[in-house]
Amino acid sequence: MQSISDIRIINIQTHYARNNESLSVFEEGQNVPFSVSRVFVVNAGNGSVRGKHAHKECVQLLVCLSGLIEVVCDDGLDTSKFMLSPLQKSLIIPKGIWSTQIYHEKQSSLMVFCSLPFDESDYIRDYDLYKDYVS
Repeated sequence: MQSISDIRIINIQTHYARNNESLSVFEEGQNVPFSVSRVFVVNAGNGSVRGKHAHKECVQLLVCLSGLIEVVCDDGLDTSKFMLSPLQKSLIIPKGIWSTQIYHEKQSSLMVFCSLPFDESDYIRDYDLYKDYVS
């Protein structure tokens, strides 16, 4: 089973130009360590809480596009918190880790790269069932 120690922070490859222009790059095999099957963006306001689930098989890469987003990860024994700010660092959440995102600014956006297509049976949405799953 995966643990908190398997969560990885990845630097986002960003190229800067004059006039505050930048280009951020996400490449499979570089800063995206898996084949991407799905990408989605969540827009939420200050105080919104999202996620609150784990995946049995899917690995995710979380990238803050705007605002400030706290990611709370739980492996059933330990908990860690990570703060994501726009296009600074990304967070790899392995399968089997419970994850909750807390949005700390209005108009915060989170982009998520997924290793698998959407499959409801891959989700564990009840924390008590999650605790049974990891024990």
